[in-house]
Amino acid sequence: TPRDTLTMLARGSAYAFTNEEQNYTDLLGSVRYSHAISSLTELTANVDFDYLKYNNPQNTETEFWKFLGGFIKKLTSQFTVRGNFGMALVNTKADTLPATTAGTH
Repeated sequence: TPRDTLTMLARGSAYAFTNEEQNYTDLLGSVRYSHAISSLTELTANVDFDYLKYNNPQNTETEFWKFLGGFIKKLTSQFTVRGNFGMALVNTKADTLPATTAGTH
């Protein structure tokens, strides 16, 4: 309906540095929903996902989820109040490095 808005975003990026172990890939996805209760008030909901893959010896990967709900209240033409509540979940995994042996003959 004209009072509802759904926005989706997807992005992928690769970052390269002189030290190749600092290189990483970033994948991001977002879904945002807004419902206008009136011309001055909106209810909002957001889900964001970010995936990071690092080019290091541990093959580190991080997943970041963010879930938010909130409101937007336009009090005057120049003053708007926004409020959000939610939670974030972060999961990082990495391979273990093999143990090094010092002083072998």
